[in-house]
Amino acid sequence: MGTQYQGNLSADSGADSVLSVALNGPGDFGSASISISGTFVGTVQFEASGDGSTWDSIEASDLVGDAPVDSASAPGLWQLSVSALTNLRVRCSAFTSGVIAVTINLSTAFF
Repeated sequence: MGTQYQGNLSADSGADSVLSVALNGPGDFGSASISISGTFVGTVQFEASGDGSTWDSIEASDLVGDAPVDSASAPGLWQLSVSALTNLRVRCSAFTSGVIAVTINLSTAFF
């Protein structure tokens, strides 16, 4: 069973700068994938929070086996374990142009 969230990021501050997901508590979901697409010049950060207000960087692995990263500046697909998390977000930290299309897929399965 999975849940999908989508959003377009087009700024580095304000409502258009973040796609945030409340995970309902540790253990509700096992893993997440984050898809970044579009033609853009910008950088997004992968972040997690235990309370929905204090955010820390979290690393995600791309599907080609590169080292885990906590940010992205190009389209791609990343995955991470979310079983111990309560909140997950993708935040635009730098933006110049275009639209950054973000899709977060949550799954009860573990990867």
